[in-house]
Amino acid sequence: MRSLDLRVAFVGKGGAGKSSLAGTFARVLTETGDRVLALDSDPMPGLAFSLGVPHVDTGLPDDVVEEDAVDGRRFRLACGRSGTEVVEQHA
Repeated sequence: MRSLDLRVAFVGKGGAGKSSLAGTFARVLTETGDRVLALDSDPMPGLAFSLGVPHVDTGLPDDVVEEDAVDGRRFRLACGRSGTEVVEQHA
């Protein structure tokens, strides 16, 4: 079996269908036997819906995130937390 080391990003204007396209692309790759890791930074669950992941409205625990000091309306990973660590513990 062949092994791909392929990285693809779908970018563009909001509402253009990036999540739907990315989900379809991921499903097609898995049907060929390839392993796929699909990541989405959009708070809307479009990619999850495209992949058939059931909707679960569970956020990250409070100790994992903190308010952005510059813009109090946004959140980021808490100081000392890595993206890899958070994914391994909470995904």
